[in-house]
Formats: sequence, C-alpha cells, structure tokens
Amino acid sequence: MTDSILQSPNLTLCADSNEVLNFKRDSHNYITQLFGEQLPAIRTGLFNVHLTKGIIIQPHWHTNVTELVFVISGEVMTSVFDPFTQKLMN
Repeated sequence: MTDSILQSPNLTLCADSNEVLNFKRDSHNYITQLFGEQLPAIRTGLFNVHLTKGIIIQPHWHTNVTELVFVISGEVMTSVFDPFTQKLMN
C-alpha cells in the first residue's frame, strides 16, 4: 500500500511545533500543537506542554486515538481510567 502524501515531491518534512498555540494560561503554562496540517508526514499529533508544578491538564479521553507522554525535564503524574475495571491507574 502506497501513501500518496509520502510520495509527493513537495512533502514537508519539518515544522515548528510552537507555531500553533492550543492553550495559554500565562507565559509559563501553555500548550502548542503540531498536526498533519502543518506536517502531513505524521499520522498523529504532537503537543508541546509546558506546565509548572501544581498545574493540571483537564481530565479528558480519546475515543479513537492513543496518547503518549514524553517528559523532557521535571516530573509528571499521569492517570488513566480503565473502563473495564472502573479504576483509575496513576
């Protein structure tokens, strides 16, 4: 199976993940995003999340995607709700 996007001679292979601001609380707490519109070669999206201690991302869920978290510096606690056991895993 060939992907016509990846076969394009004009395929964009780089983008700035800081161009699109998704959320901003203040200058230290903000989220930027990078998705297929800016970088068609990726099938998923990328969020740059900058949060200070004590700030949380609103609990949410995804019905048709997965989420992967990379921590570049600091610490993070993530929680996942298991719909089958009805339990929260931290």
